[in-house]
Amino acid sequence: MRDFKLSIVFLLVPLFSFCQNRPFEIFGTITGNFNSKIYLFFDGTYKQKDSISSEIKDGKFYFKGKATMPIQARLHMDQQSFISDVYIDNSHTYIKCTTKMDITNNGQDTLNMLGILSVKG
Repeated sequence: MRDFKLSIVFLLVPLFSFCQNRPFEIFGTITGNFNSKIYLFFDGTYKQKDSISSEIKDGKFYFKGKATMPIQARLHMDQQSFISDVYIDNSHTYIKCTTKMDITNNGQDTLNMLGILSVKG
């Protein structure tokens, strides 16, 4: 019986260690003609997609928070924009992005084409 209890403990410890909120930092750079905000939200929280934001200054942005890891994060700009997915599984993540404005319909429709070039960390 003692071995059975010990086996259960060894099976549950990794499960609980993955379910805890851990701190993370995202350091990002973006190329393209855009100097406003970038937003971060997590898989399953689409209604909160504009709640975590970072100013883009000199082509750089930064996020800091806590989340269960690994987690799928999503980035988008503050205008009509593509939503780009990244996975965060480390306390420090480095992201390189690019953006380009697509203007159609004689200037009436604009779409910010956000793209992820690389993710490290």
